This record gives sequence, C-alpha cells and structure tokens, in this order.
Amino acid sequence: MAKFIIKLSETSTSNYEQTVCYLLSFKRRTQGLQTKYKLRIDEWDEKQQVIVISPGSERESYLNKVQCRINNDKNLFKRVLRELEETETSYSICDIMKLFNKYRSGQTFFSFMDHEIKTLLEQGRSGTAQNYIAAKSSFLEFVKDEELNLNAITEDLILEYEKWLRGSQLARNTTSFYMRQLRSVYNKAVRQKLVNQNNPFMEAYTGIDRTRKRAVKASTITHLAELDLKGKFSLELARDLFLFSFYMRGIAFVDMAYLKKSDIKNGEIHYCRHKTDIPLDVKLENCMLEIIDRYSAKTKYDYLLPIITEADDAKAYKQYQNKRSYYNKLLKKISHILNLEIPLTSYVSRHTWATVARNMDIPISIISAGMGHTSETTTRIYLCSLEASTVDRANHKVIEQIISPKRIYSKK
Repeated sequence: MAKFIIKLSETSTSNYEQTVCYLLSFKRRTQGLQTKYKLRIDEWDEKQQVIVISPGSERESYLNKVQCRINNDKNLFKRVLRELEETETSYSICDIMKLFNKYRSGQTFFSFMDHEIKTLLEQGRSGTAQNYIAAKSSFLEFVKDEELNLNAITEDLILEYEKWLRGSQLARNTTSFYMRQLRSVYNKAVRQKLVNQNNPFMEAYTGIDRTRKRAVKASTITHLAELDLKGKFSLELARDLFLFSFYMRGIAFVDMAYLKKSDIKNGEIHYCRHKTDIPLDVKLENCMLEIIDRYSAKTKYDYLLPIITEADDAKAYKQYQNKRSYYNKLLKKISHILNLEIPLTSYVSRHTWATVARNMDIPISIISAGMGHTSETTTRIYLCSLEASTVDRANHKVIEQIISPKRIYSKK
C-alpha cells in the first residue's frame, strides 16, 4: 500500500522556518520530494499531519494557503494511485513519482491565463482582457506570486482567496467580479481538457448585489438638457454625452465611444454591445441628431462622437479609459451645479432610462431587450429601488409632489 507522508526538514532551532517535504513510500521503497513551503516546528502537527493555525495570528492567512497546497498535493497523490491502478499493470515507486511530478509541474494557471489574455487582445477584446489582468493581479497577490498548477485550483483554495478578499474590505460585487473572471479562465482550461472539472468556484459568491439607487428623476434629465453651459466646452460635451446615452436607451460609455458614422443606416444606429456582443438597433431621434451634428467637425477616423481620436487599437482603448475617467469627473461637477442628491455618473443614464421606462409601465421584457441585457434578471438589478419607491408614493399619496416629466424627444 502506497503512503504519502509529510515531514519537516530537521534543524536545531525551534523557531526557524523549515521546508515541508513529502515522502512517497511504496513496496519498501521511499522517495522524497522538497516543496517550496516553509513552516516553523510549532506550526506542524506531525501526528495529525496538519498545520497548527492560531486564529488571528499574523501568519494565519499564509498557513491556510500552505494547508490548501498540501491538501491539493495529497489529493493529487491519490489521483495518481487511482490512475495507475486503473491501468491494471504493475507499477513502481518511480512510476508514481514520475506521474506525480508530471501533474504537479504541468501548465500553470497563470501561464494559461496569460495565453488567454494575449488571445483576447489579438481579437480586439481589450475590455475582457483588462478584466482578466485585474483578476490575475489580485490572485497573484494572494498566492504571493507562486505558480499554481491548474490542478491546484481547488474549492479550498478559492474559498480561502474569497476570505482574503473580504478581509481586504472589498465590496461583495468586487470579490464576485474577481471570482467570475477566474472562473471563466478555469472553465476555458476545462473545455480545452487541460484540467478535470472540479467546480472549485461552486461555493464562492459570483452573483451581483443590488447596489444603491443610481437613477435620477425624469425631471432631472429635462433640467440637464436645458442647462446653459455655453462657453464651457468640456462640461457641455459631458452633458451632451450623458443625454446621448440616455436617448440611446442607456447605451454604455464604451459602446458610445466606439460608435462609427458607418453604423448609421436607414435612420438607425446599429452596434454590438462590447460586454455581451448582442446586436442592437436604435432609431435615430431628432435629439440624437442634434448632438451628432454639433460635434461632427470634431470627430476623426469615422468615429461618431469626439471621444476616441486615435487610429491604433491599443491607443484607442487607452484613450477610451482616460476619457471615461475624465467624463465622470465632469459629470460630478455638473451634479454640483444642479445640486443633485444622486450624482451623475456614466452608469446613471443607463439606470435612469430603465427606471423612467418602467415608471411608464413598459414591460420588463421590452426594457431588457432595449438595453441589450441577456436576461430580465440583470434588468431587475437596475430597477432594484423602483418597486419600493412606487409603493411609497402610493402609500403616502405624494404623487402630486412629483414633477411630471416633459417629453424628452424632439418632434419628428
């Protein structure tokens, strides 16, 4: 019967960090293998073959990660034995060690992730690539730049990572974002048969929490459209882009930035959402045409709006990111001018369009289709505060205090 024994390298100093070693024993033969893991003598229970972890200690996080790695290696050893047994042929300790090392030193999770990021960039999918890069950076910080075999991505490790993220005071939506990116990469490795599907993300939170209200009143859109910003070009452009986003059924800033003049055909604007690749057709209204015409002389390279002025894809994407940040700063200034309780952001126009549409009793299914969502569940997240406010207005009979919004669209 093969045995997997864990030892610490011998040393005379009790507090000195010692190397964790594995001893593989089979048919009276033993072979050793050193790991990169370091433990103190008082942190290892040799009888129970587990790490002694003191809750709240400065090394708690590190020790939990090492325990995850040891558990992974023990499970890998069992897998090797199982596979060798299934061959129904005799095998030696050298065969066990050879297969164990093969699996343990195979393609790493991060090298596979780098390959996927490179592929995405070559496909022009810079947004998804940036998401992967952000998730990789966070995960690398957690494992302290240690290379992880694809088989090392286990449920224990992911749950420990999630615990570490929450300990960093990150919002649940942020931790969920990282988890979804890593899960996407892992599932790609599974589809390419580089690792067996072990569902390591099953218990991790990968949902989207309802966020605070991000929609403004319809009357605010009217006031914004009538706001006199002449002589303040940057603020005027930011205001017009916000209105254009609203008029375009809450088009996301990234999609608005990449709109081309050639996307206009037969009185409609045709585009695909960067996030979902869902094609959308939006009928041109006079209010949209007014904004397009106002800035037509300031656009370059067939872009519809003066957001991106670079021809190179990489430079264009970087410019989009910088312009989005500056756009939100300008919207914050406009919010102060209007004394808004809910500050304007690039997301507010989208949430507002959905909320105004819902208040007009437009069905959720139509709102969802208009925004290019893949499901009504996503749309309901945008409307999370709507039902409560609707009931509140009815219960307290204050509907007369709500300013009736004017029609926003110009006459045809």
